[in-house]
Amino acid sequence: EANILAKLRHPGIPIVYDIEEDEAFYYIIEEYVEGESLEKLLWNTSVSQEYMIQIGIQLCGIVSFLHSQKPFPVLHQDLKPSHIIVCGNQVKLIDFGIASFFTGSGKNYQIYGTMDFAAPEALNGLPVTPSADVYGLGKVLQYLSSYTTEPCSTIFQTIIQKATAYDAADRYETVRLFKEALEQDL
Repeated sequence: EANILAKLRHPGIPIVYDIEEDEAFYYIIEEYVEGESLEKLLWNTSVSQEYMIQIGIQLCGIVSFLHSQKPFPVLHQDLKPSHIIVCGNQVKLIDFGIASFFTGSGKNYQIYGTMDFAAPEALNGLPVTPSADVYGLGKVLQYLSSYTTEPCSTIFQTIIQKATAYDAADRYETVRLFKEALEQDL
């Protein structure tokens, strides 16, 4: 987590200031993020479809930034409401504990995630690609949709169905394409 985060600079990702270690542990000293997790925020309120889409667009921007890293994209692999902090009108993505680099070849050793949000290929022990994060983002928005003030539009439901397709080949090819679909639904 520390090695991945130390090199990333994006307003939606906490800044790592330092990494320390002793005989037994590593310590990450990072930016304090003031706000509430999306999960906790929803305990007390409902949201509009427009607000939900705005959150989705911001998250797509953050994940698209991760996927654009060179020489290898960074896969978060554990997108869920408790890992998203709402700070006013800005969201921050936290907990990169199981993030990894996607090299496009070799054995995948990161077979983790949260049952309700992880892509089927990750849960089945298969190699993951950036499409797994598309799935995770779709599941987050699907979760949010259960807290909306009114039923979601048919267009939004179709977007979420495509993002959360069981087969990775049926999902949006990139987070950028997912974001574009959300922007058209605003």
